[in-house]
Amino acid sequence: MPSFIFEETYDRRPGSTDAEAGQQLARAWDCDVILDIGEEPEDVSAAEVIAALALLVGVLKGVGHPNHDDATCTKVEADPTDDPFIWSVRADYSEAPIQPGKPNAQKPDVRDPQVSVKCRREPYYGAVDLLGKAYRNSAGDYFDNLPPRFIAVASITVVRWYLTFDIDAALEDFINRINLFTWRGLPPDSVCMMDIDAQPFSENDWNGVQVTYSLEHKPVTPDQDVTATGGWRPSRVLDQGYNFIDGDGKKQAAPDDYGQPTRTPVLLDGLTGARLAAGQPPKYIDFVEHFRVDFSAI
Repeated sequence: MPSFIFEETYDRRPGSTDAEAGQQLARAWDCDVILDIGEEPEDVSAAEVIAALALLVGVLKGVGHPNHDDATCTKVEADPTDDPFIWSVRADYSEAPIQPGKPNAQKPDVRDPQVSVKCRREPYYGAVDLLGKAYRNSAGDYFDNLPPRFIAVASITVVRWYLTFDIDAALEDFINRINLFTWRGLPPDSVCMMDIDAQPFSENDWNGVQVTYSLEHKPVTPDQDVTATGGWRPSRVLDQGYNFIDGDGKKQAAPDDYGQPTRTPVLLDGLTGARLAAGQPPKYIDFVEHFRVDFSAI
């Protein structure tokens, strides 16, 4: 019984395609035939070579292309060459044509995600204005009712398709998380996962899940550290209060100009609780509200 060794020599699209019939692909092999004693080359048939290709390489009519999910083998041919111990083998593949009204001919789970963005303004109340100037009156006291201002916010929607989807894992891994790394050109800490919606989805013979991710991009505000990369970074609260820590480590009530406990909070140093020296910029304390995760899979 003869043995066969296949060496692939071609795997690409041919020089022409048919837009109506779909994209075409082709693969080719040189097949070395090894005969047992007493066997002759003319005893080898094309059917044997094609059967060996199916067994050894996994190529046969109706089976998909290993690198193109939408391509299916439509024809396999084997022909002898001038060398009686070498056969030329070819397999043709065809991808499904692009369907009118369909985003593309790819299966949804290998399709590029659909991304949409909506920008809006949002009221914001902070201790400083757009230029970093503190909201104080001419006597240096903070106003009781700070004026509102607005920041620009972008709502981002990403739609992806999966064969299966673990919504519990998504809740644990993504909801209320912010981006650890740059995501779609947006800097770290600037995007927060707000909502995830998963629905059954079918298209042609594909059945799976359509998942819609709703995220929000927020820029840095003047109240945040100028070294911050995104507006979802930990909240910064102005370090101020009615008490302070003295040089002996004891908590003291901050006095007013008449030696009585002040009714106006005083600025603190942001570290030890000491009063902030005159002329020093306000200090802020950071608080963690969101864990950071890698959004690259979205």
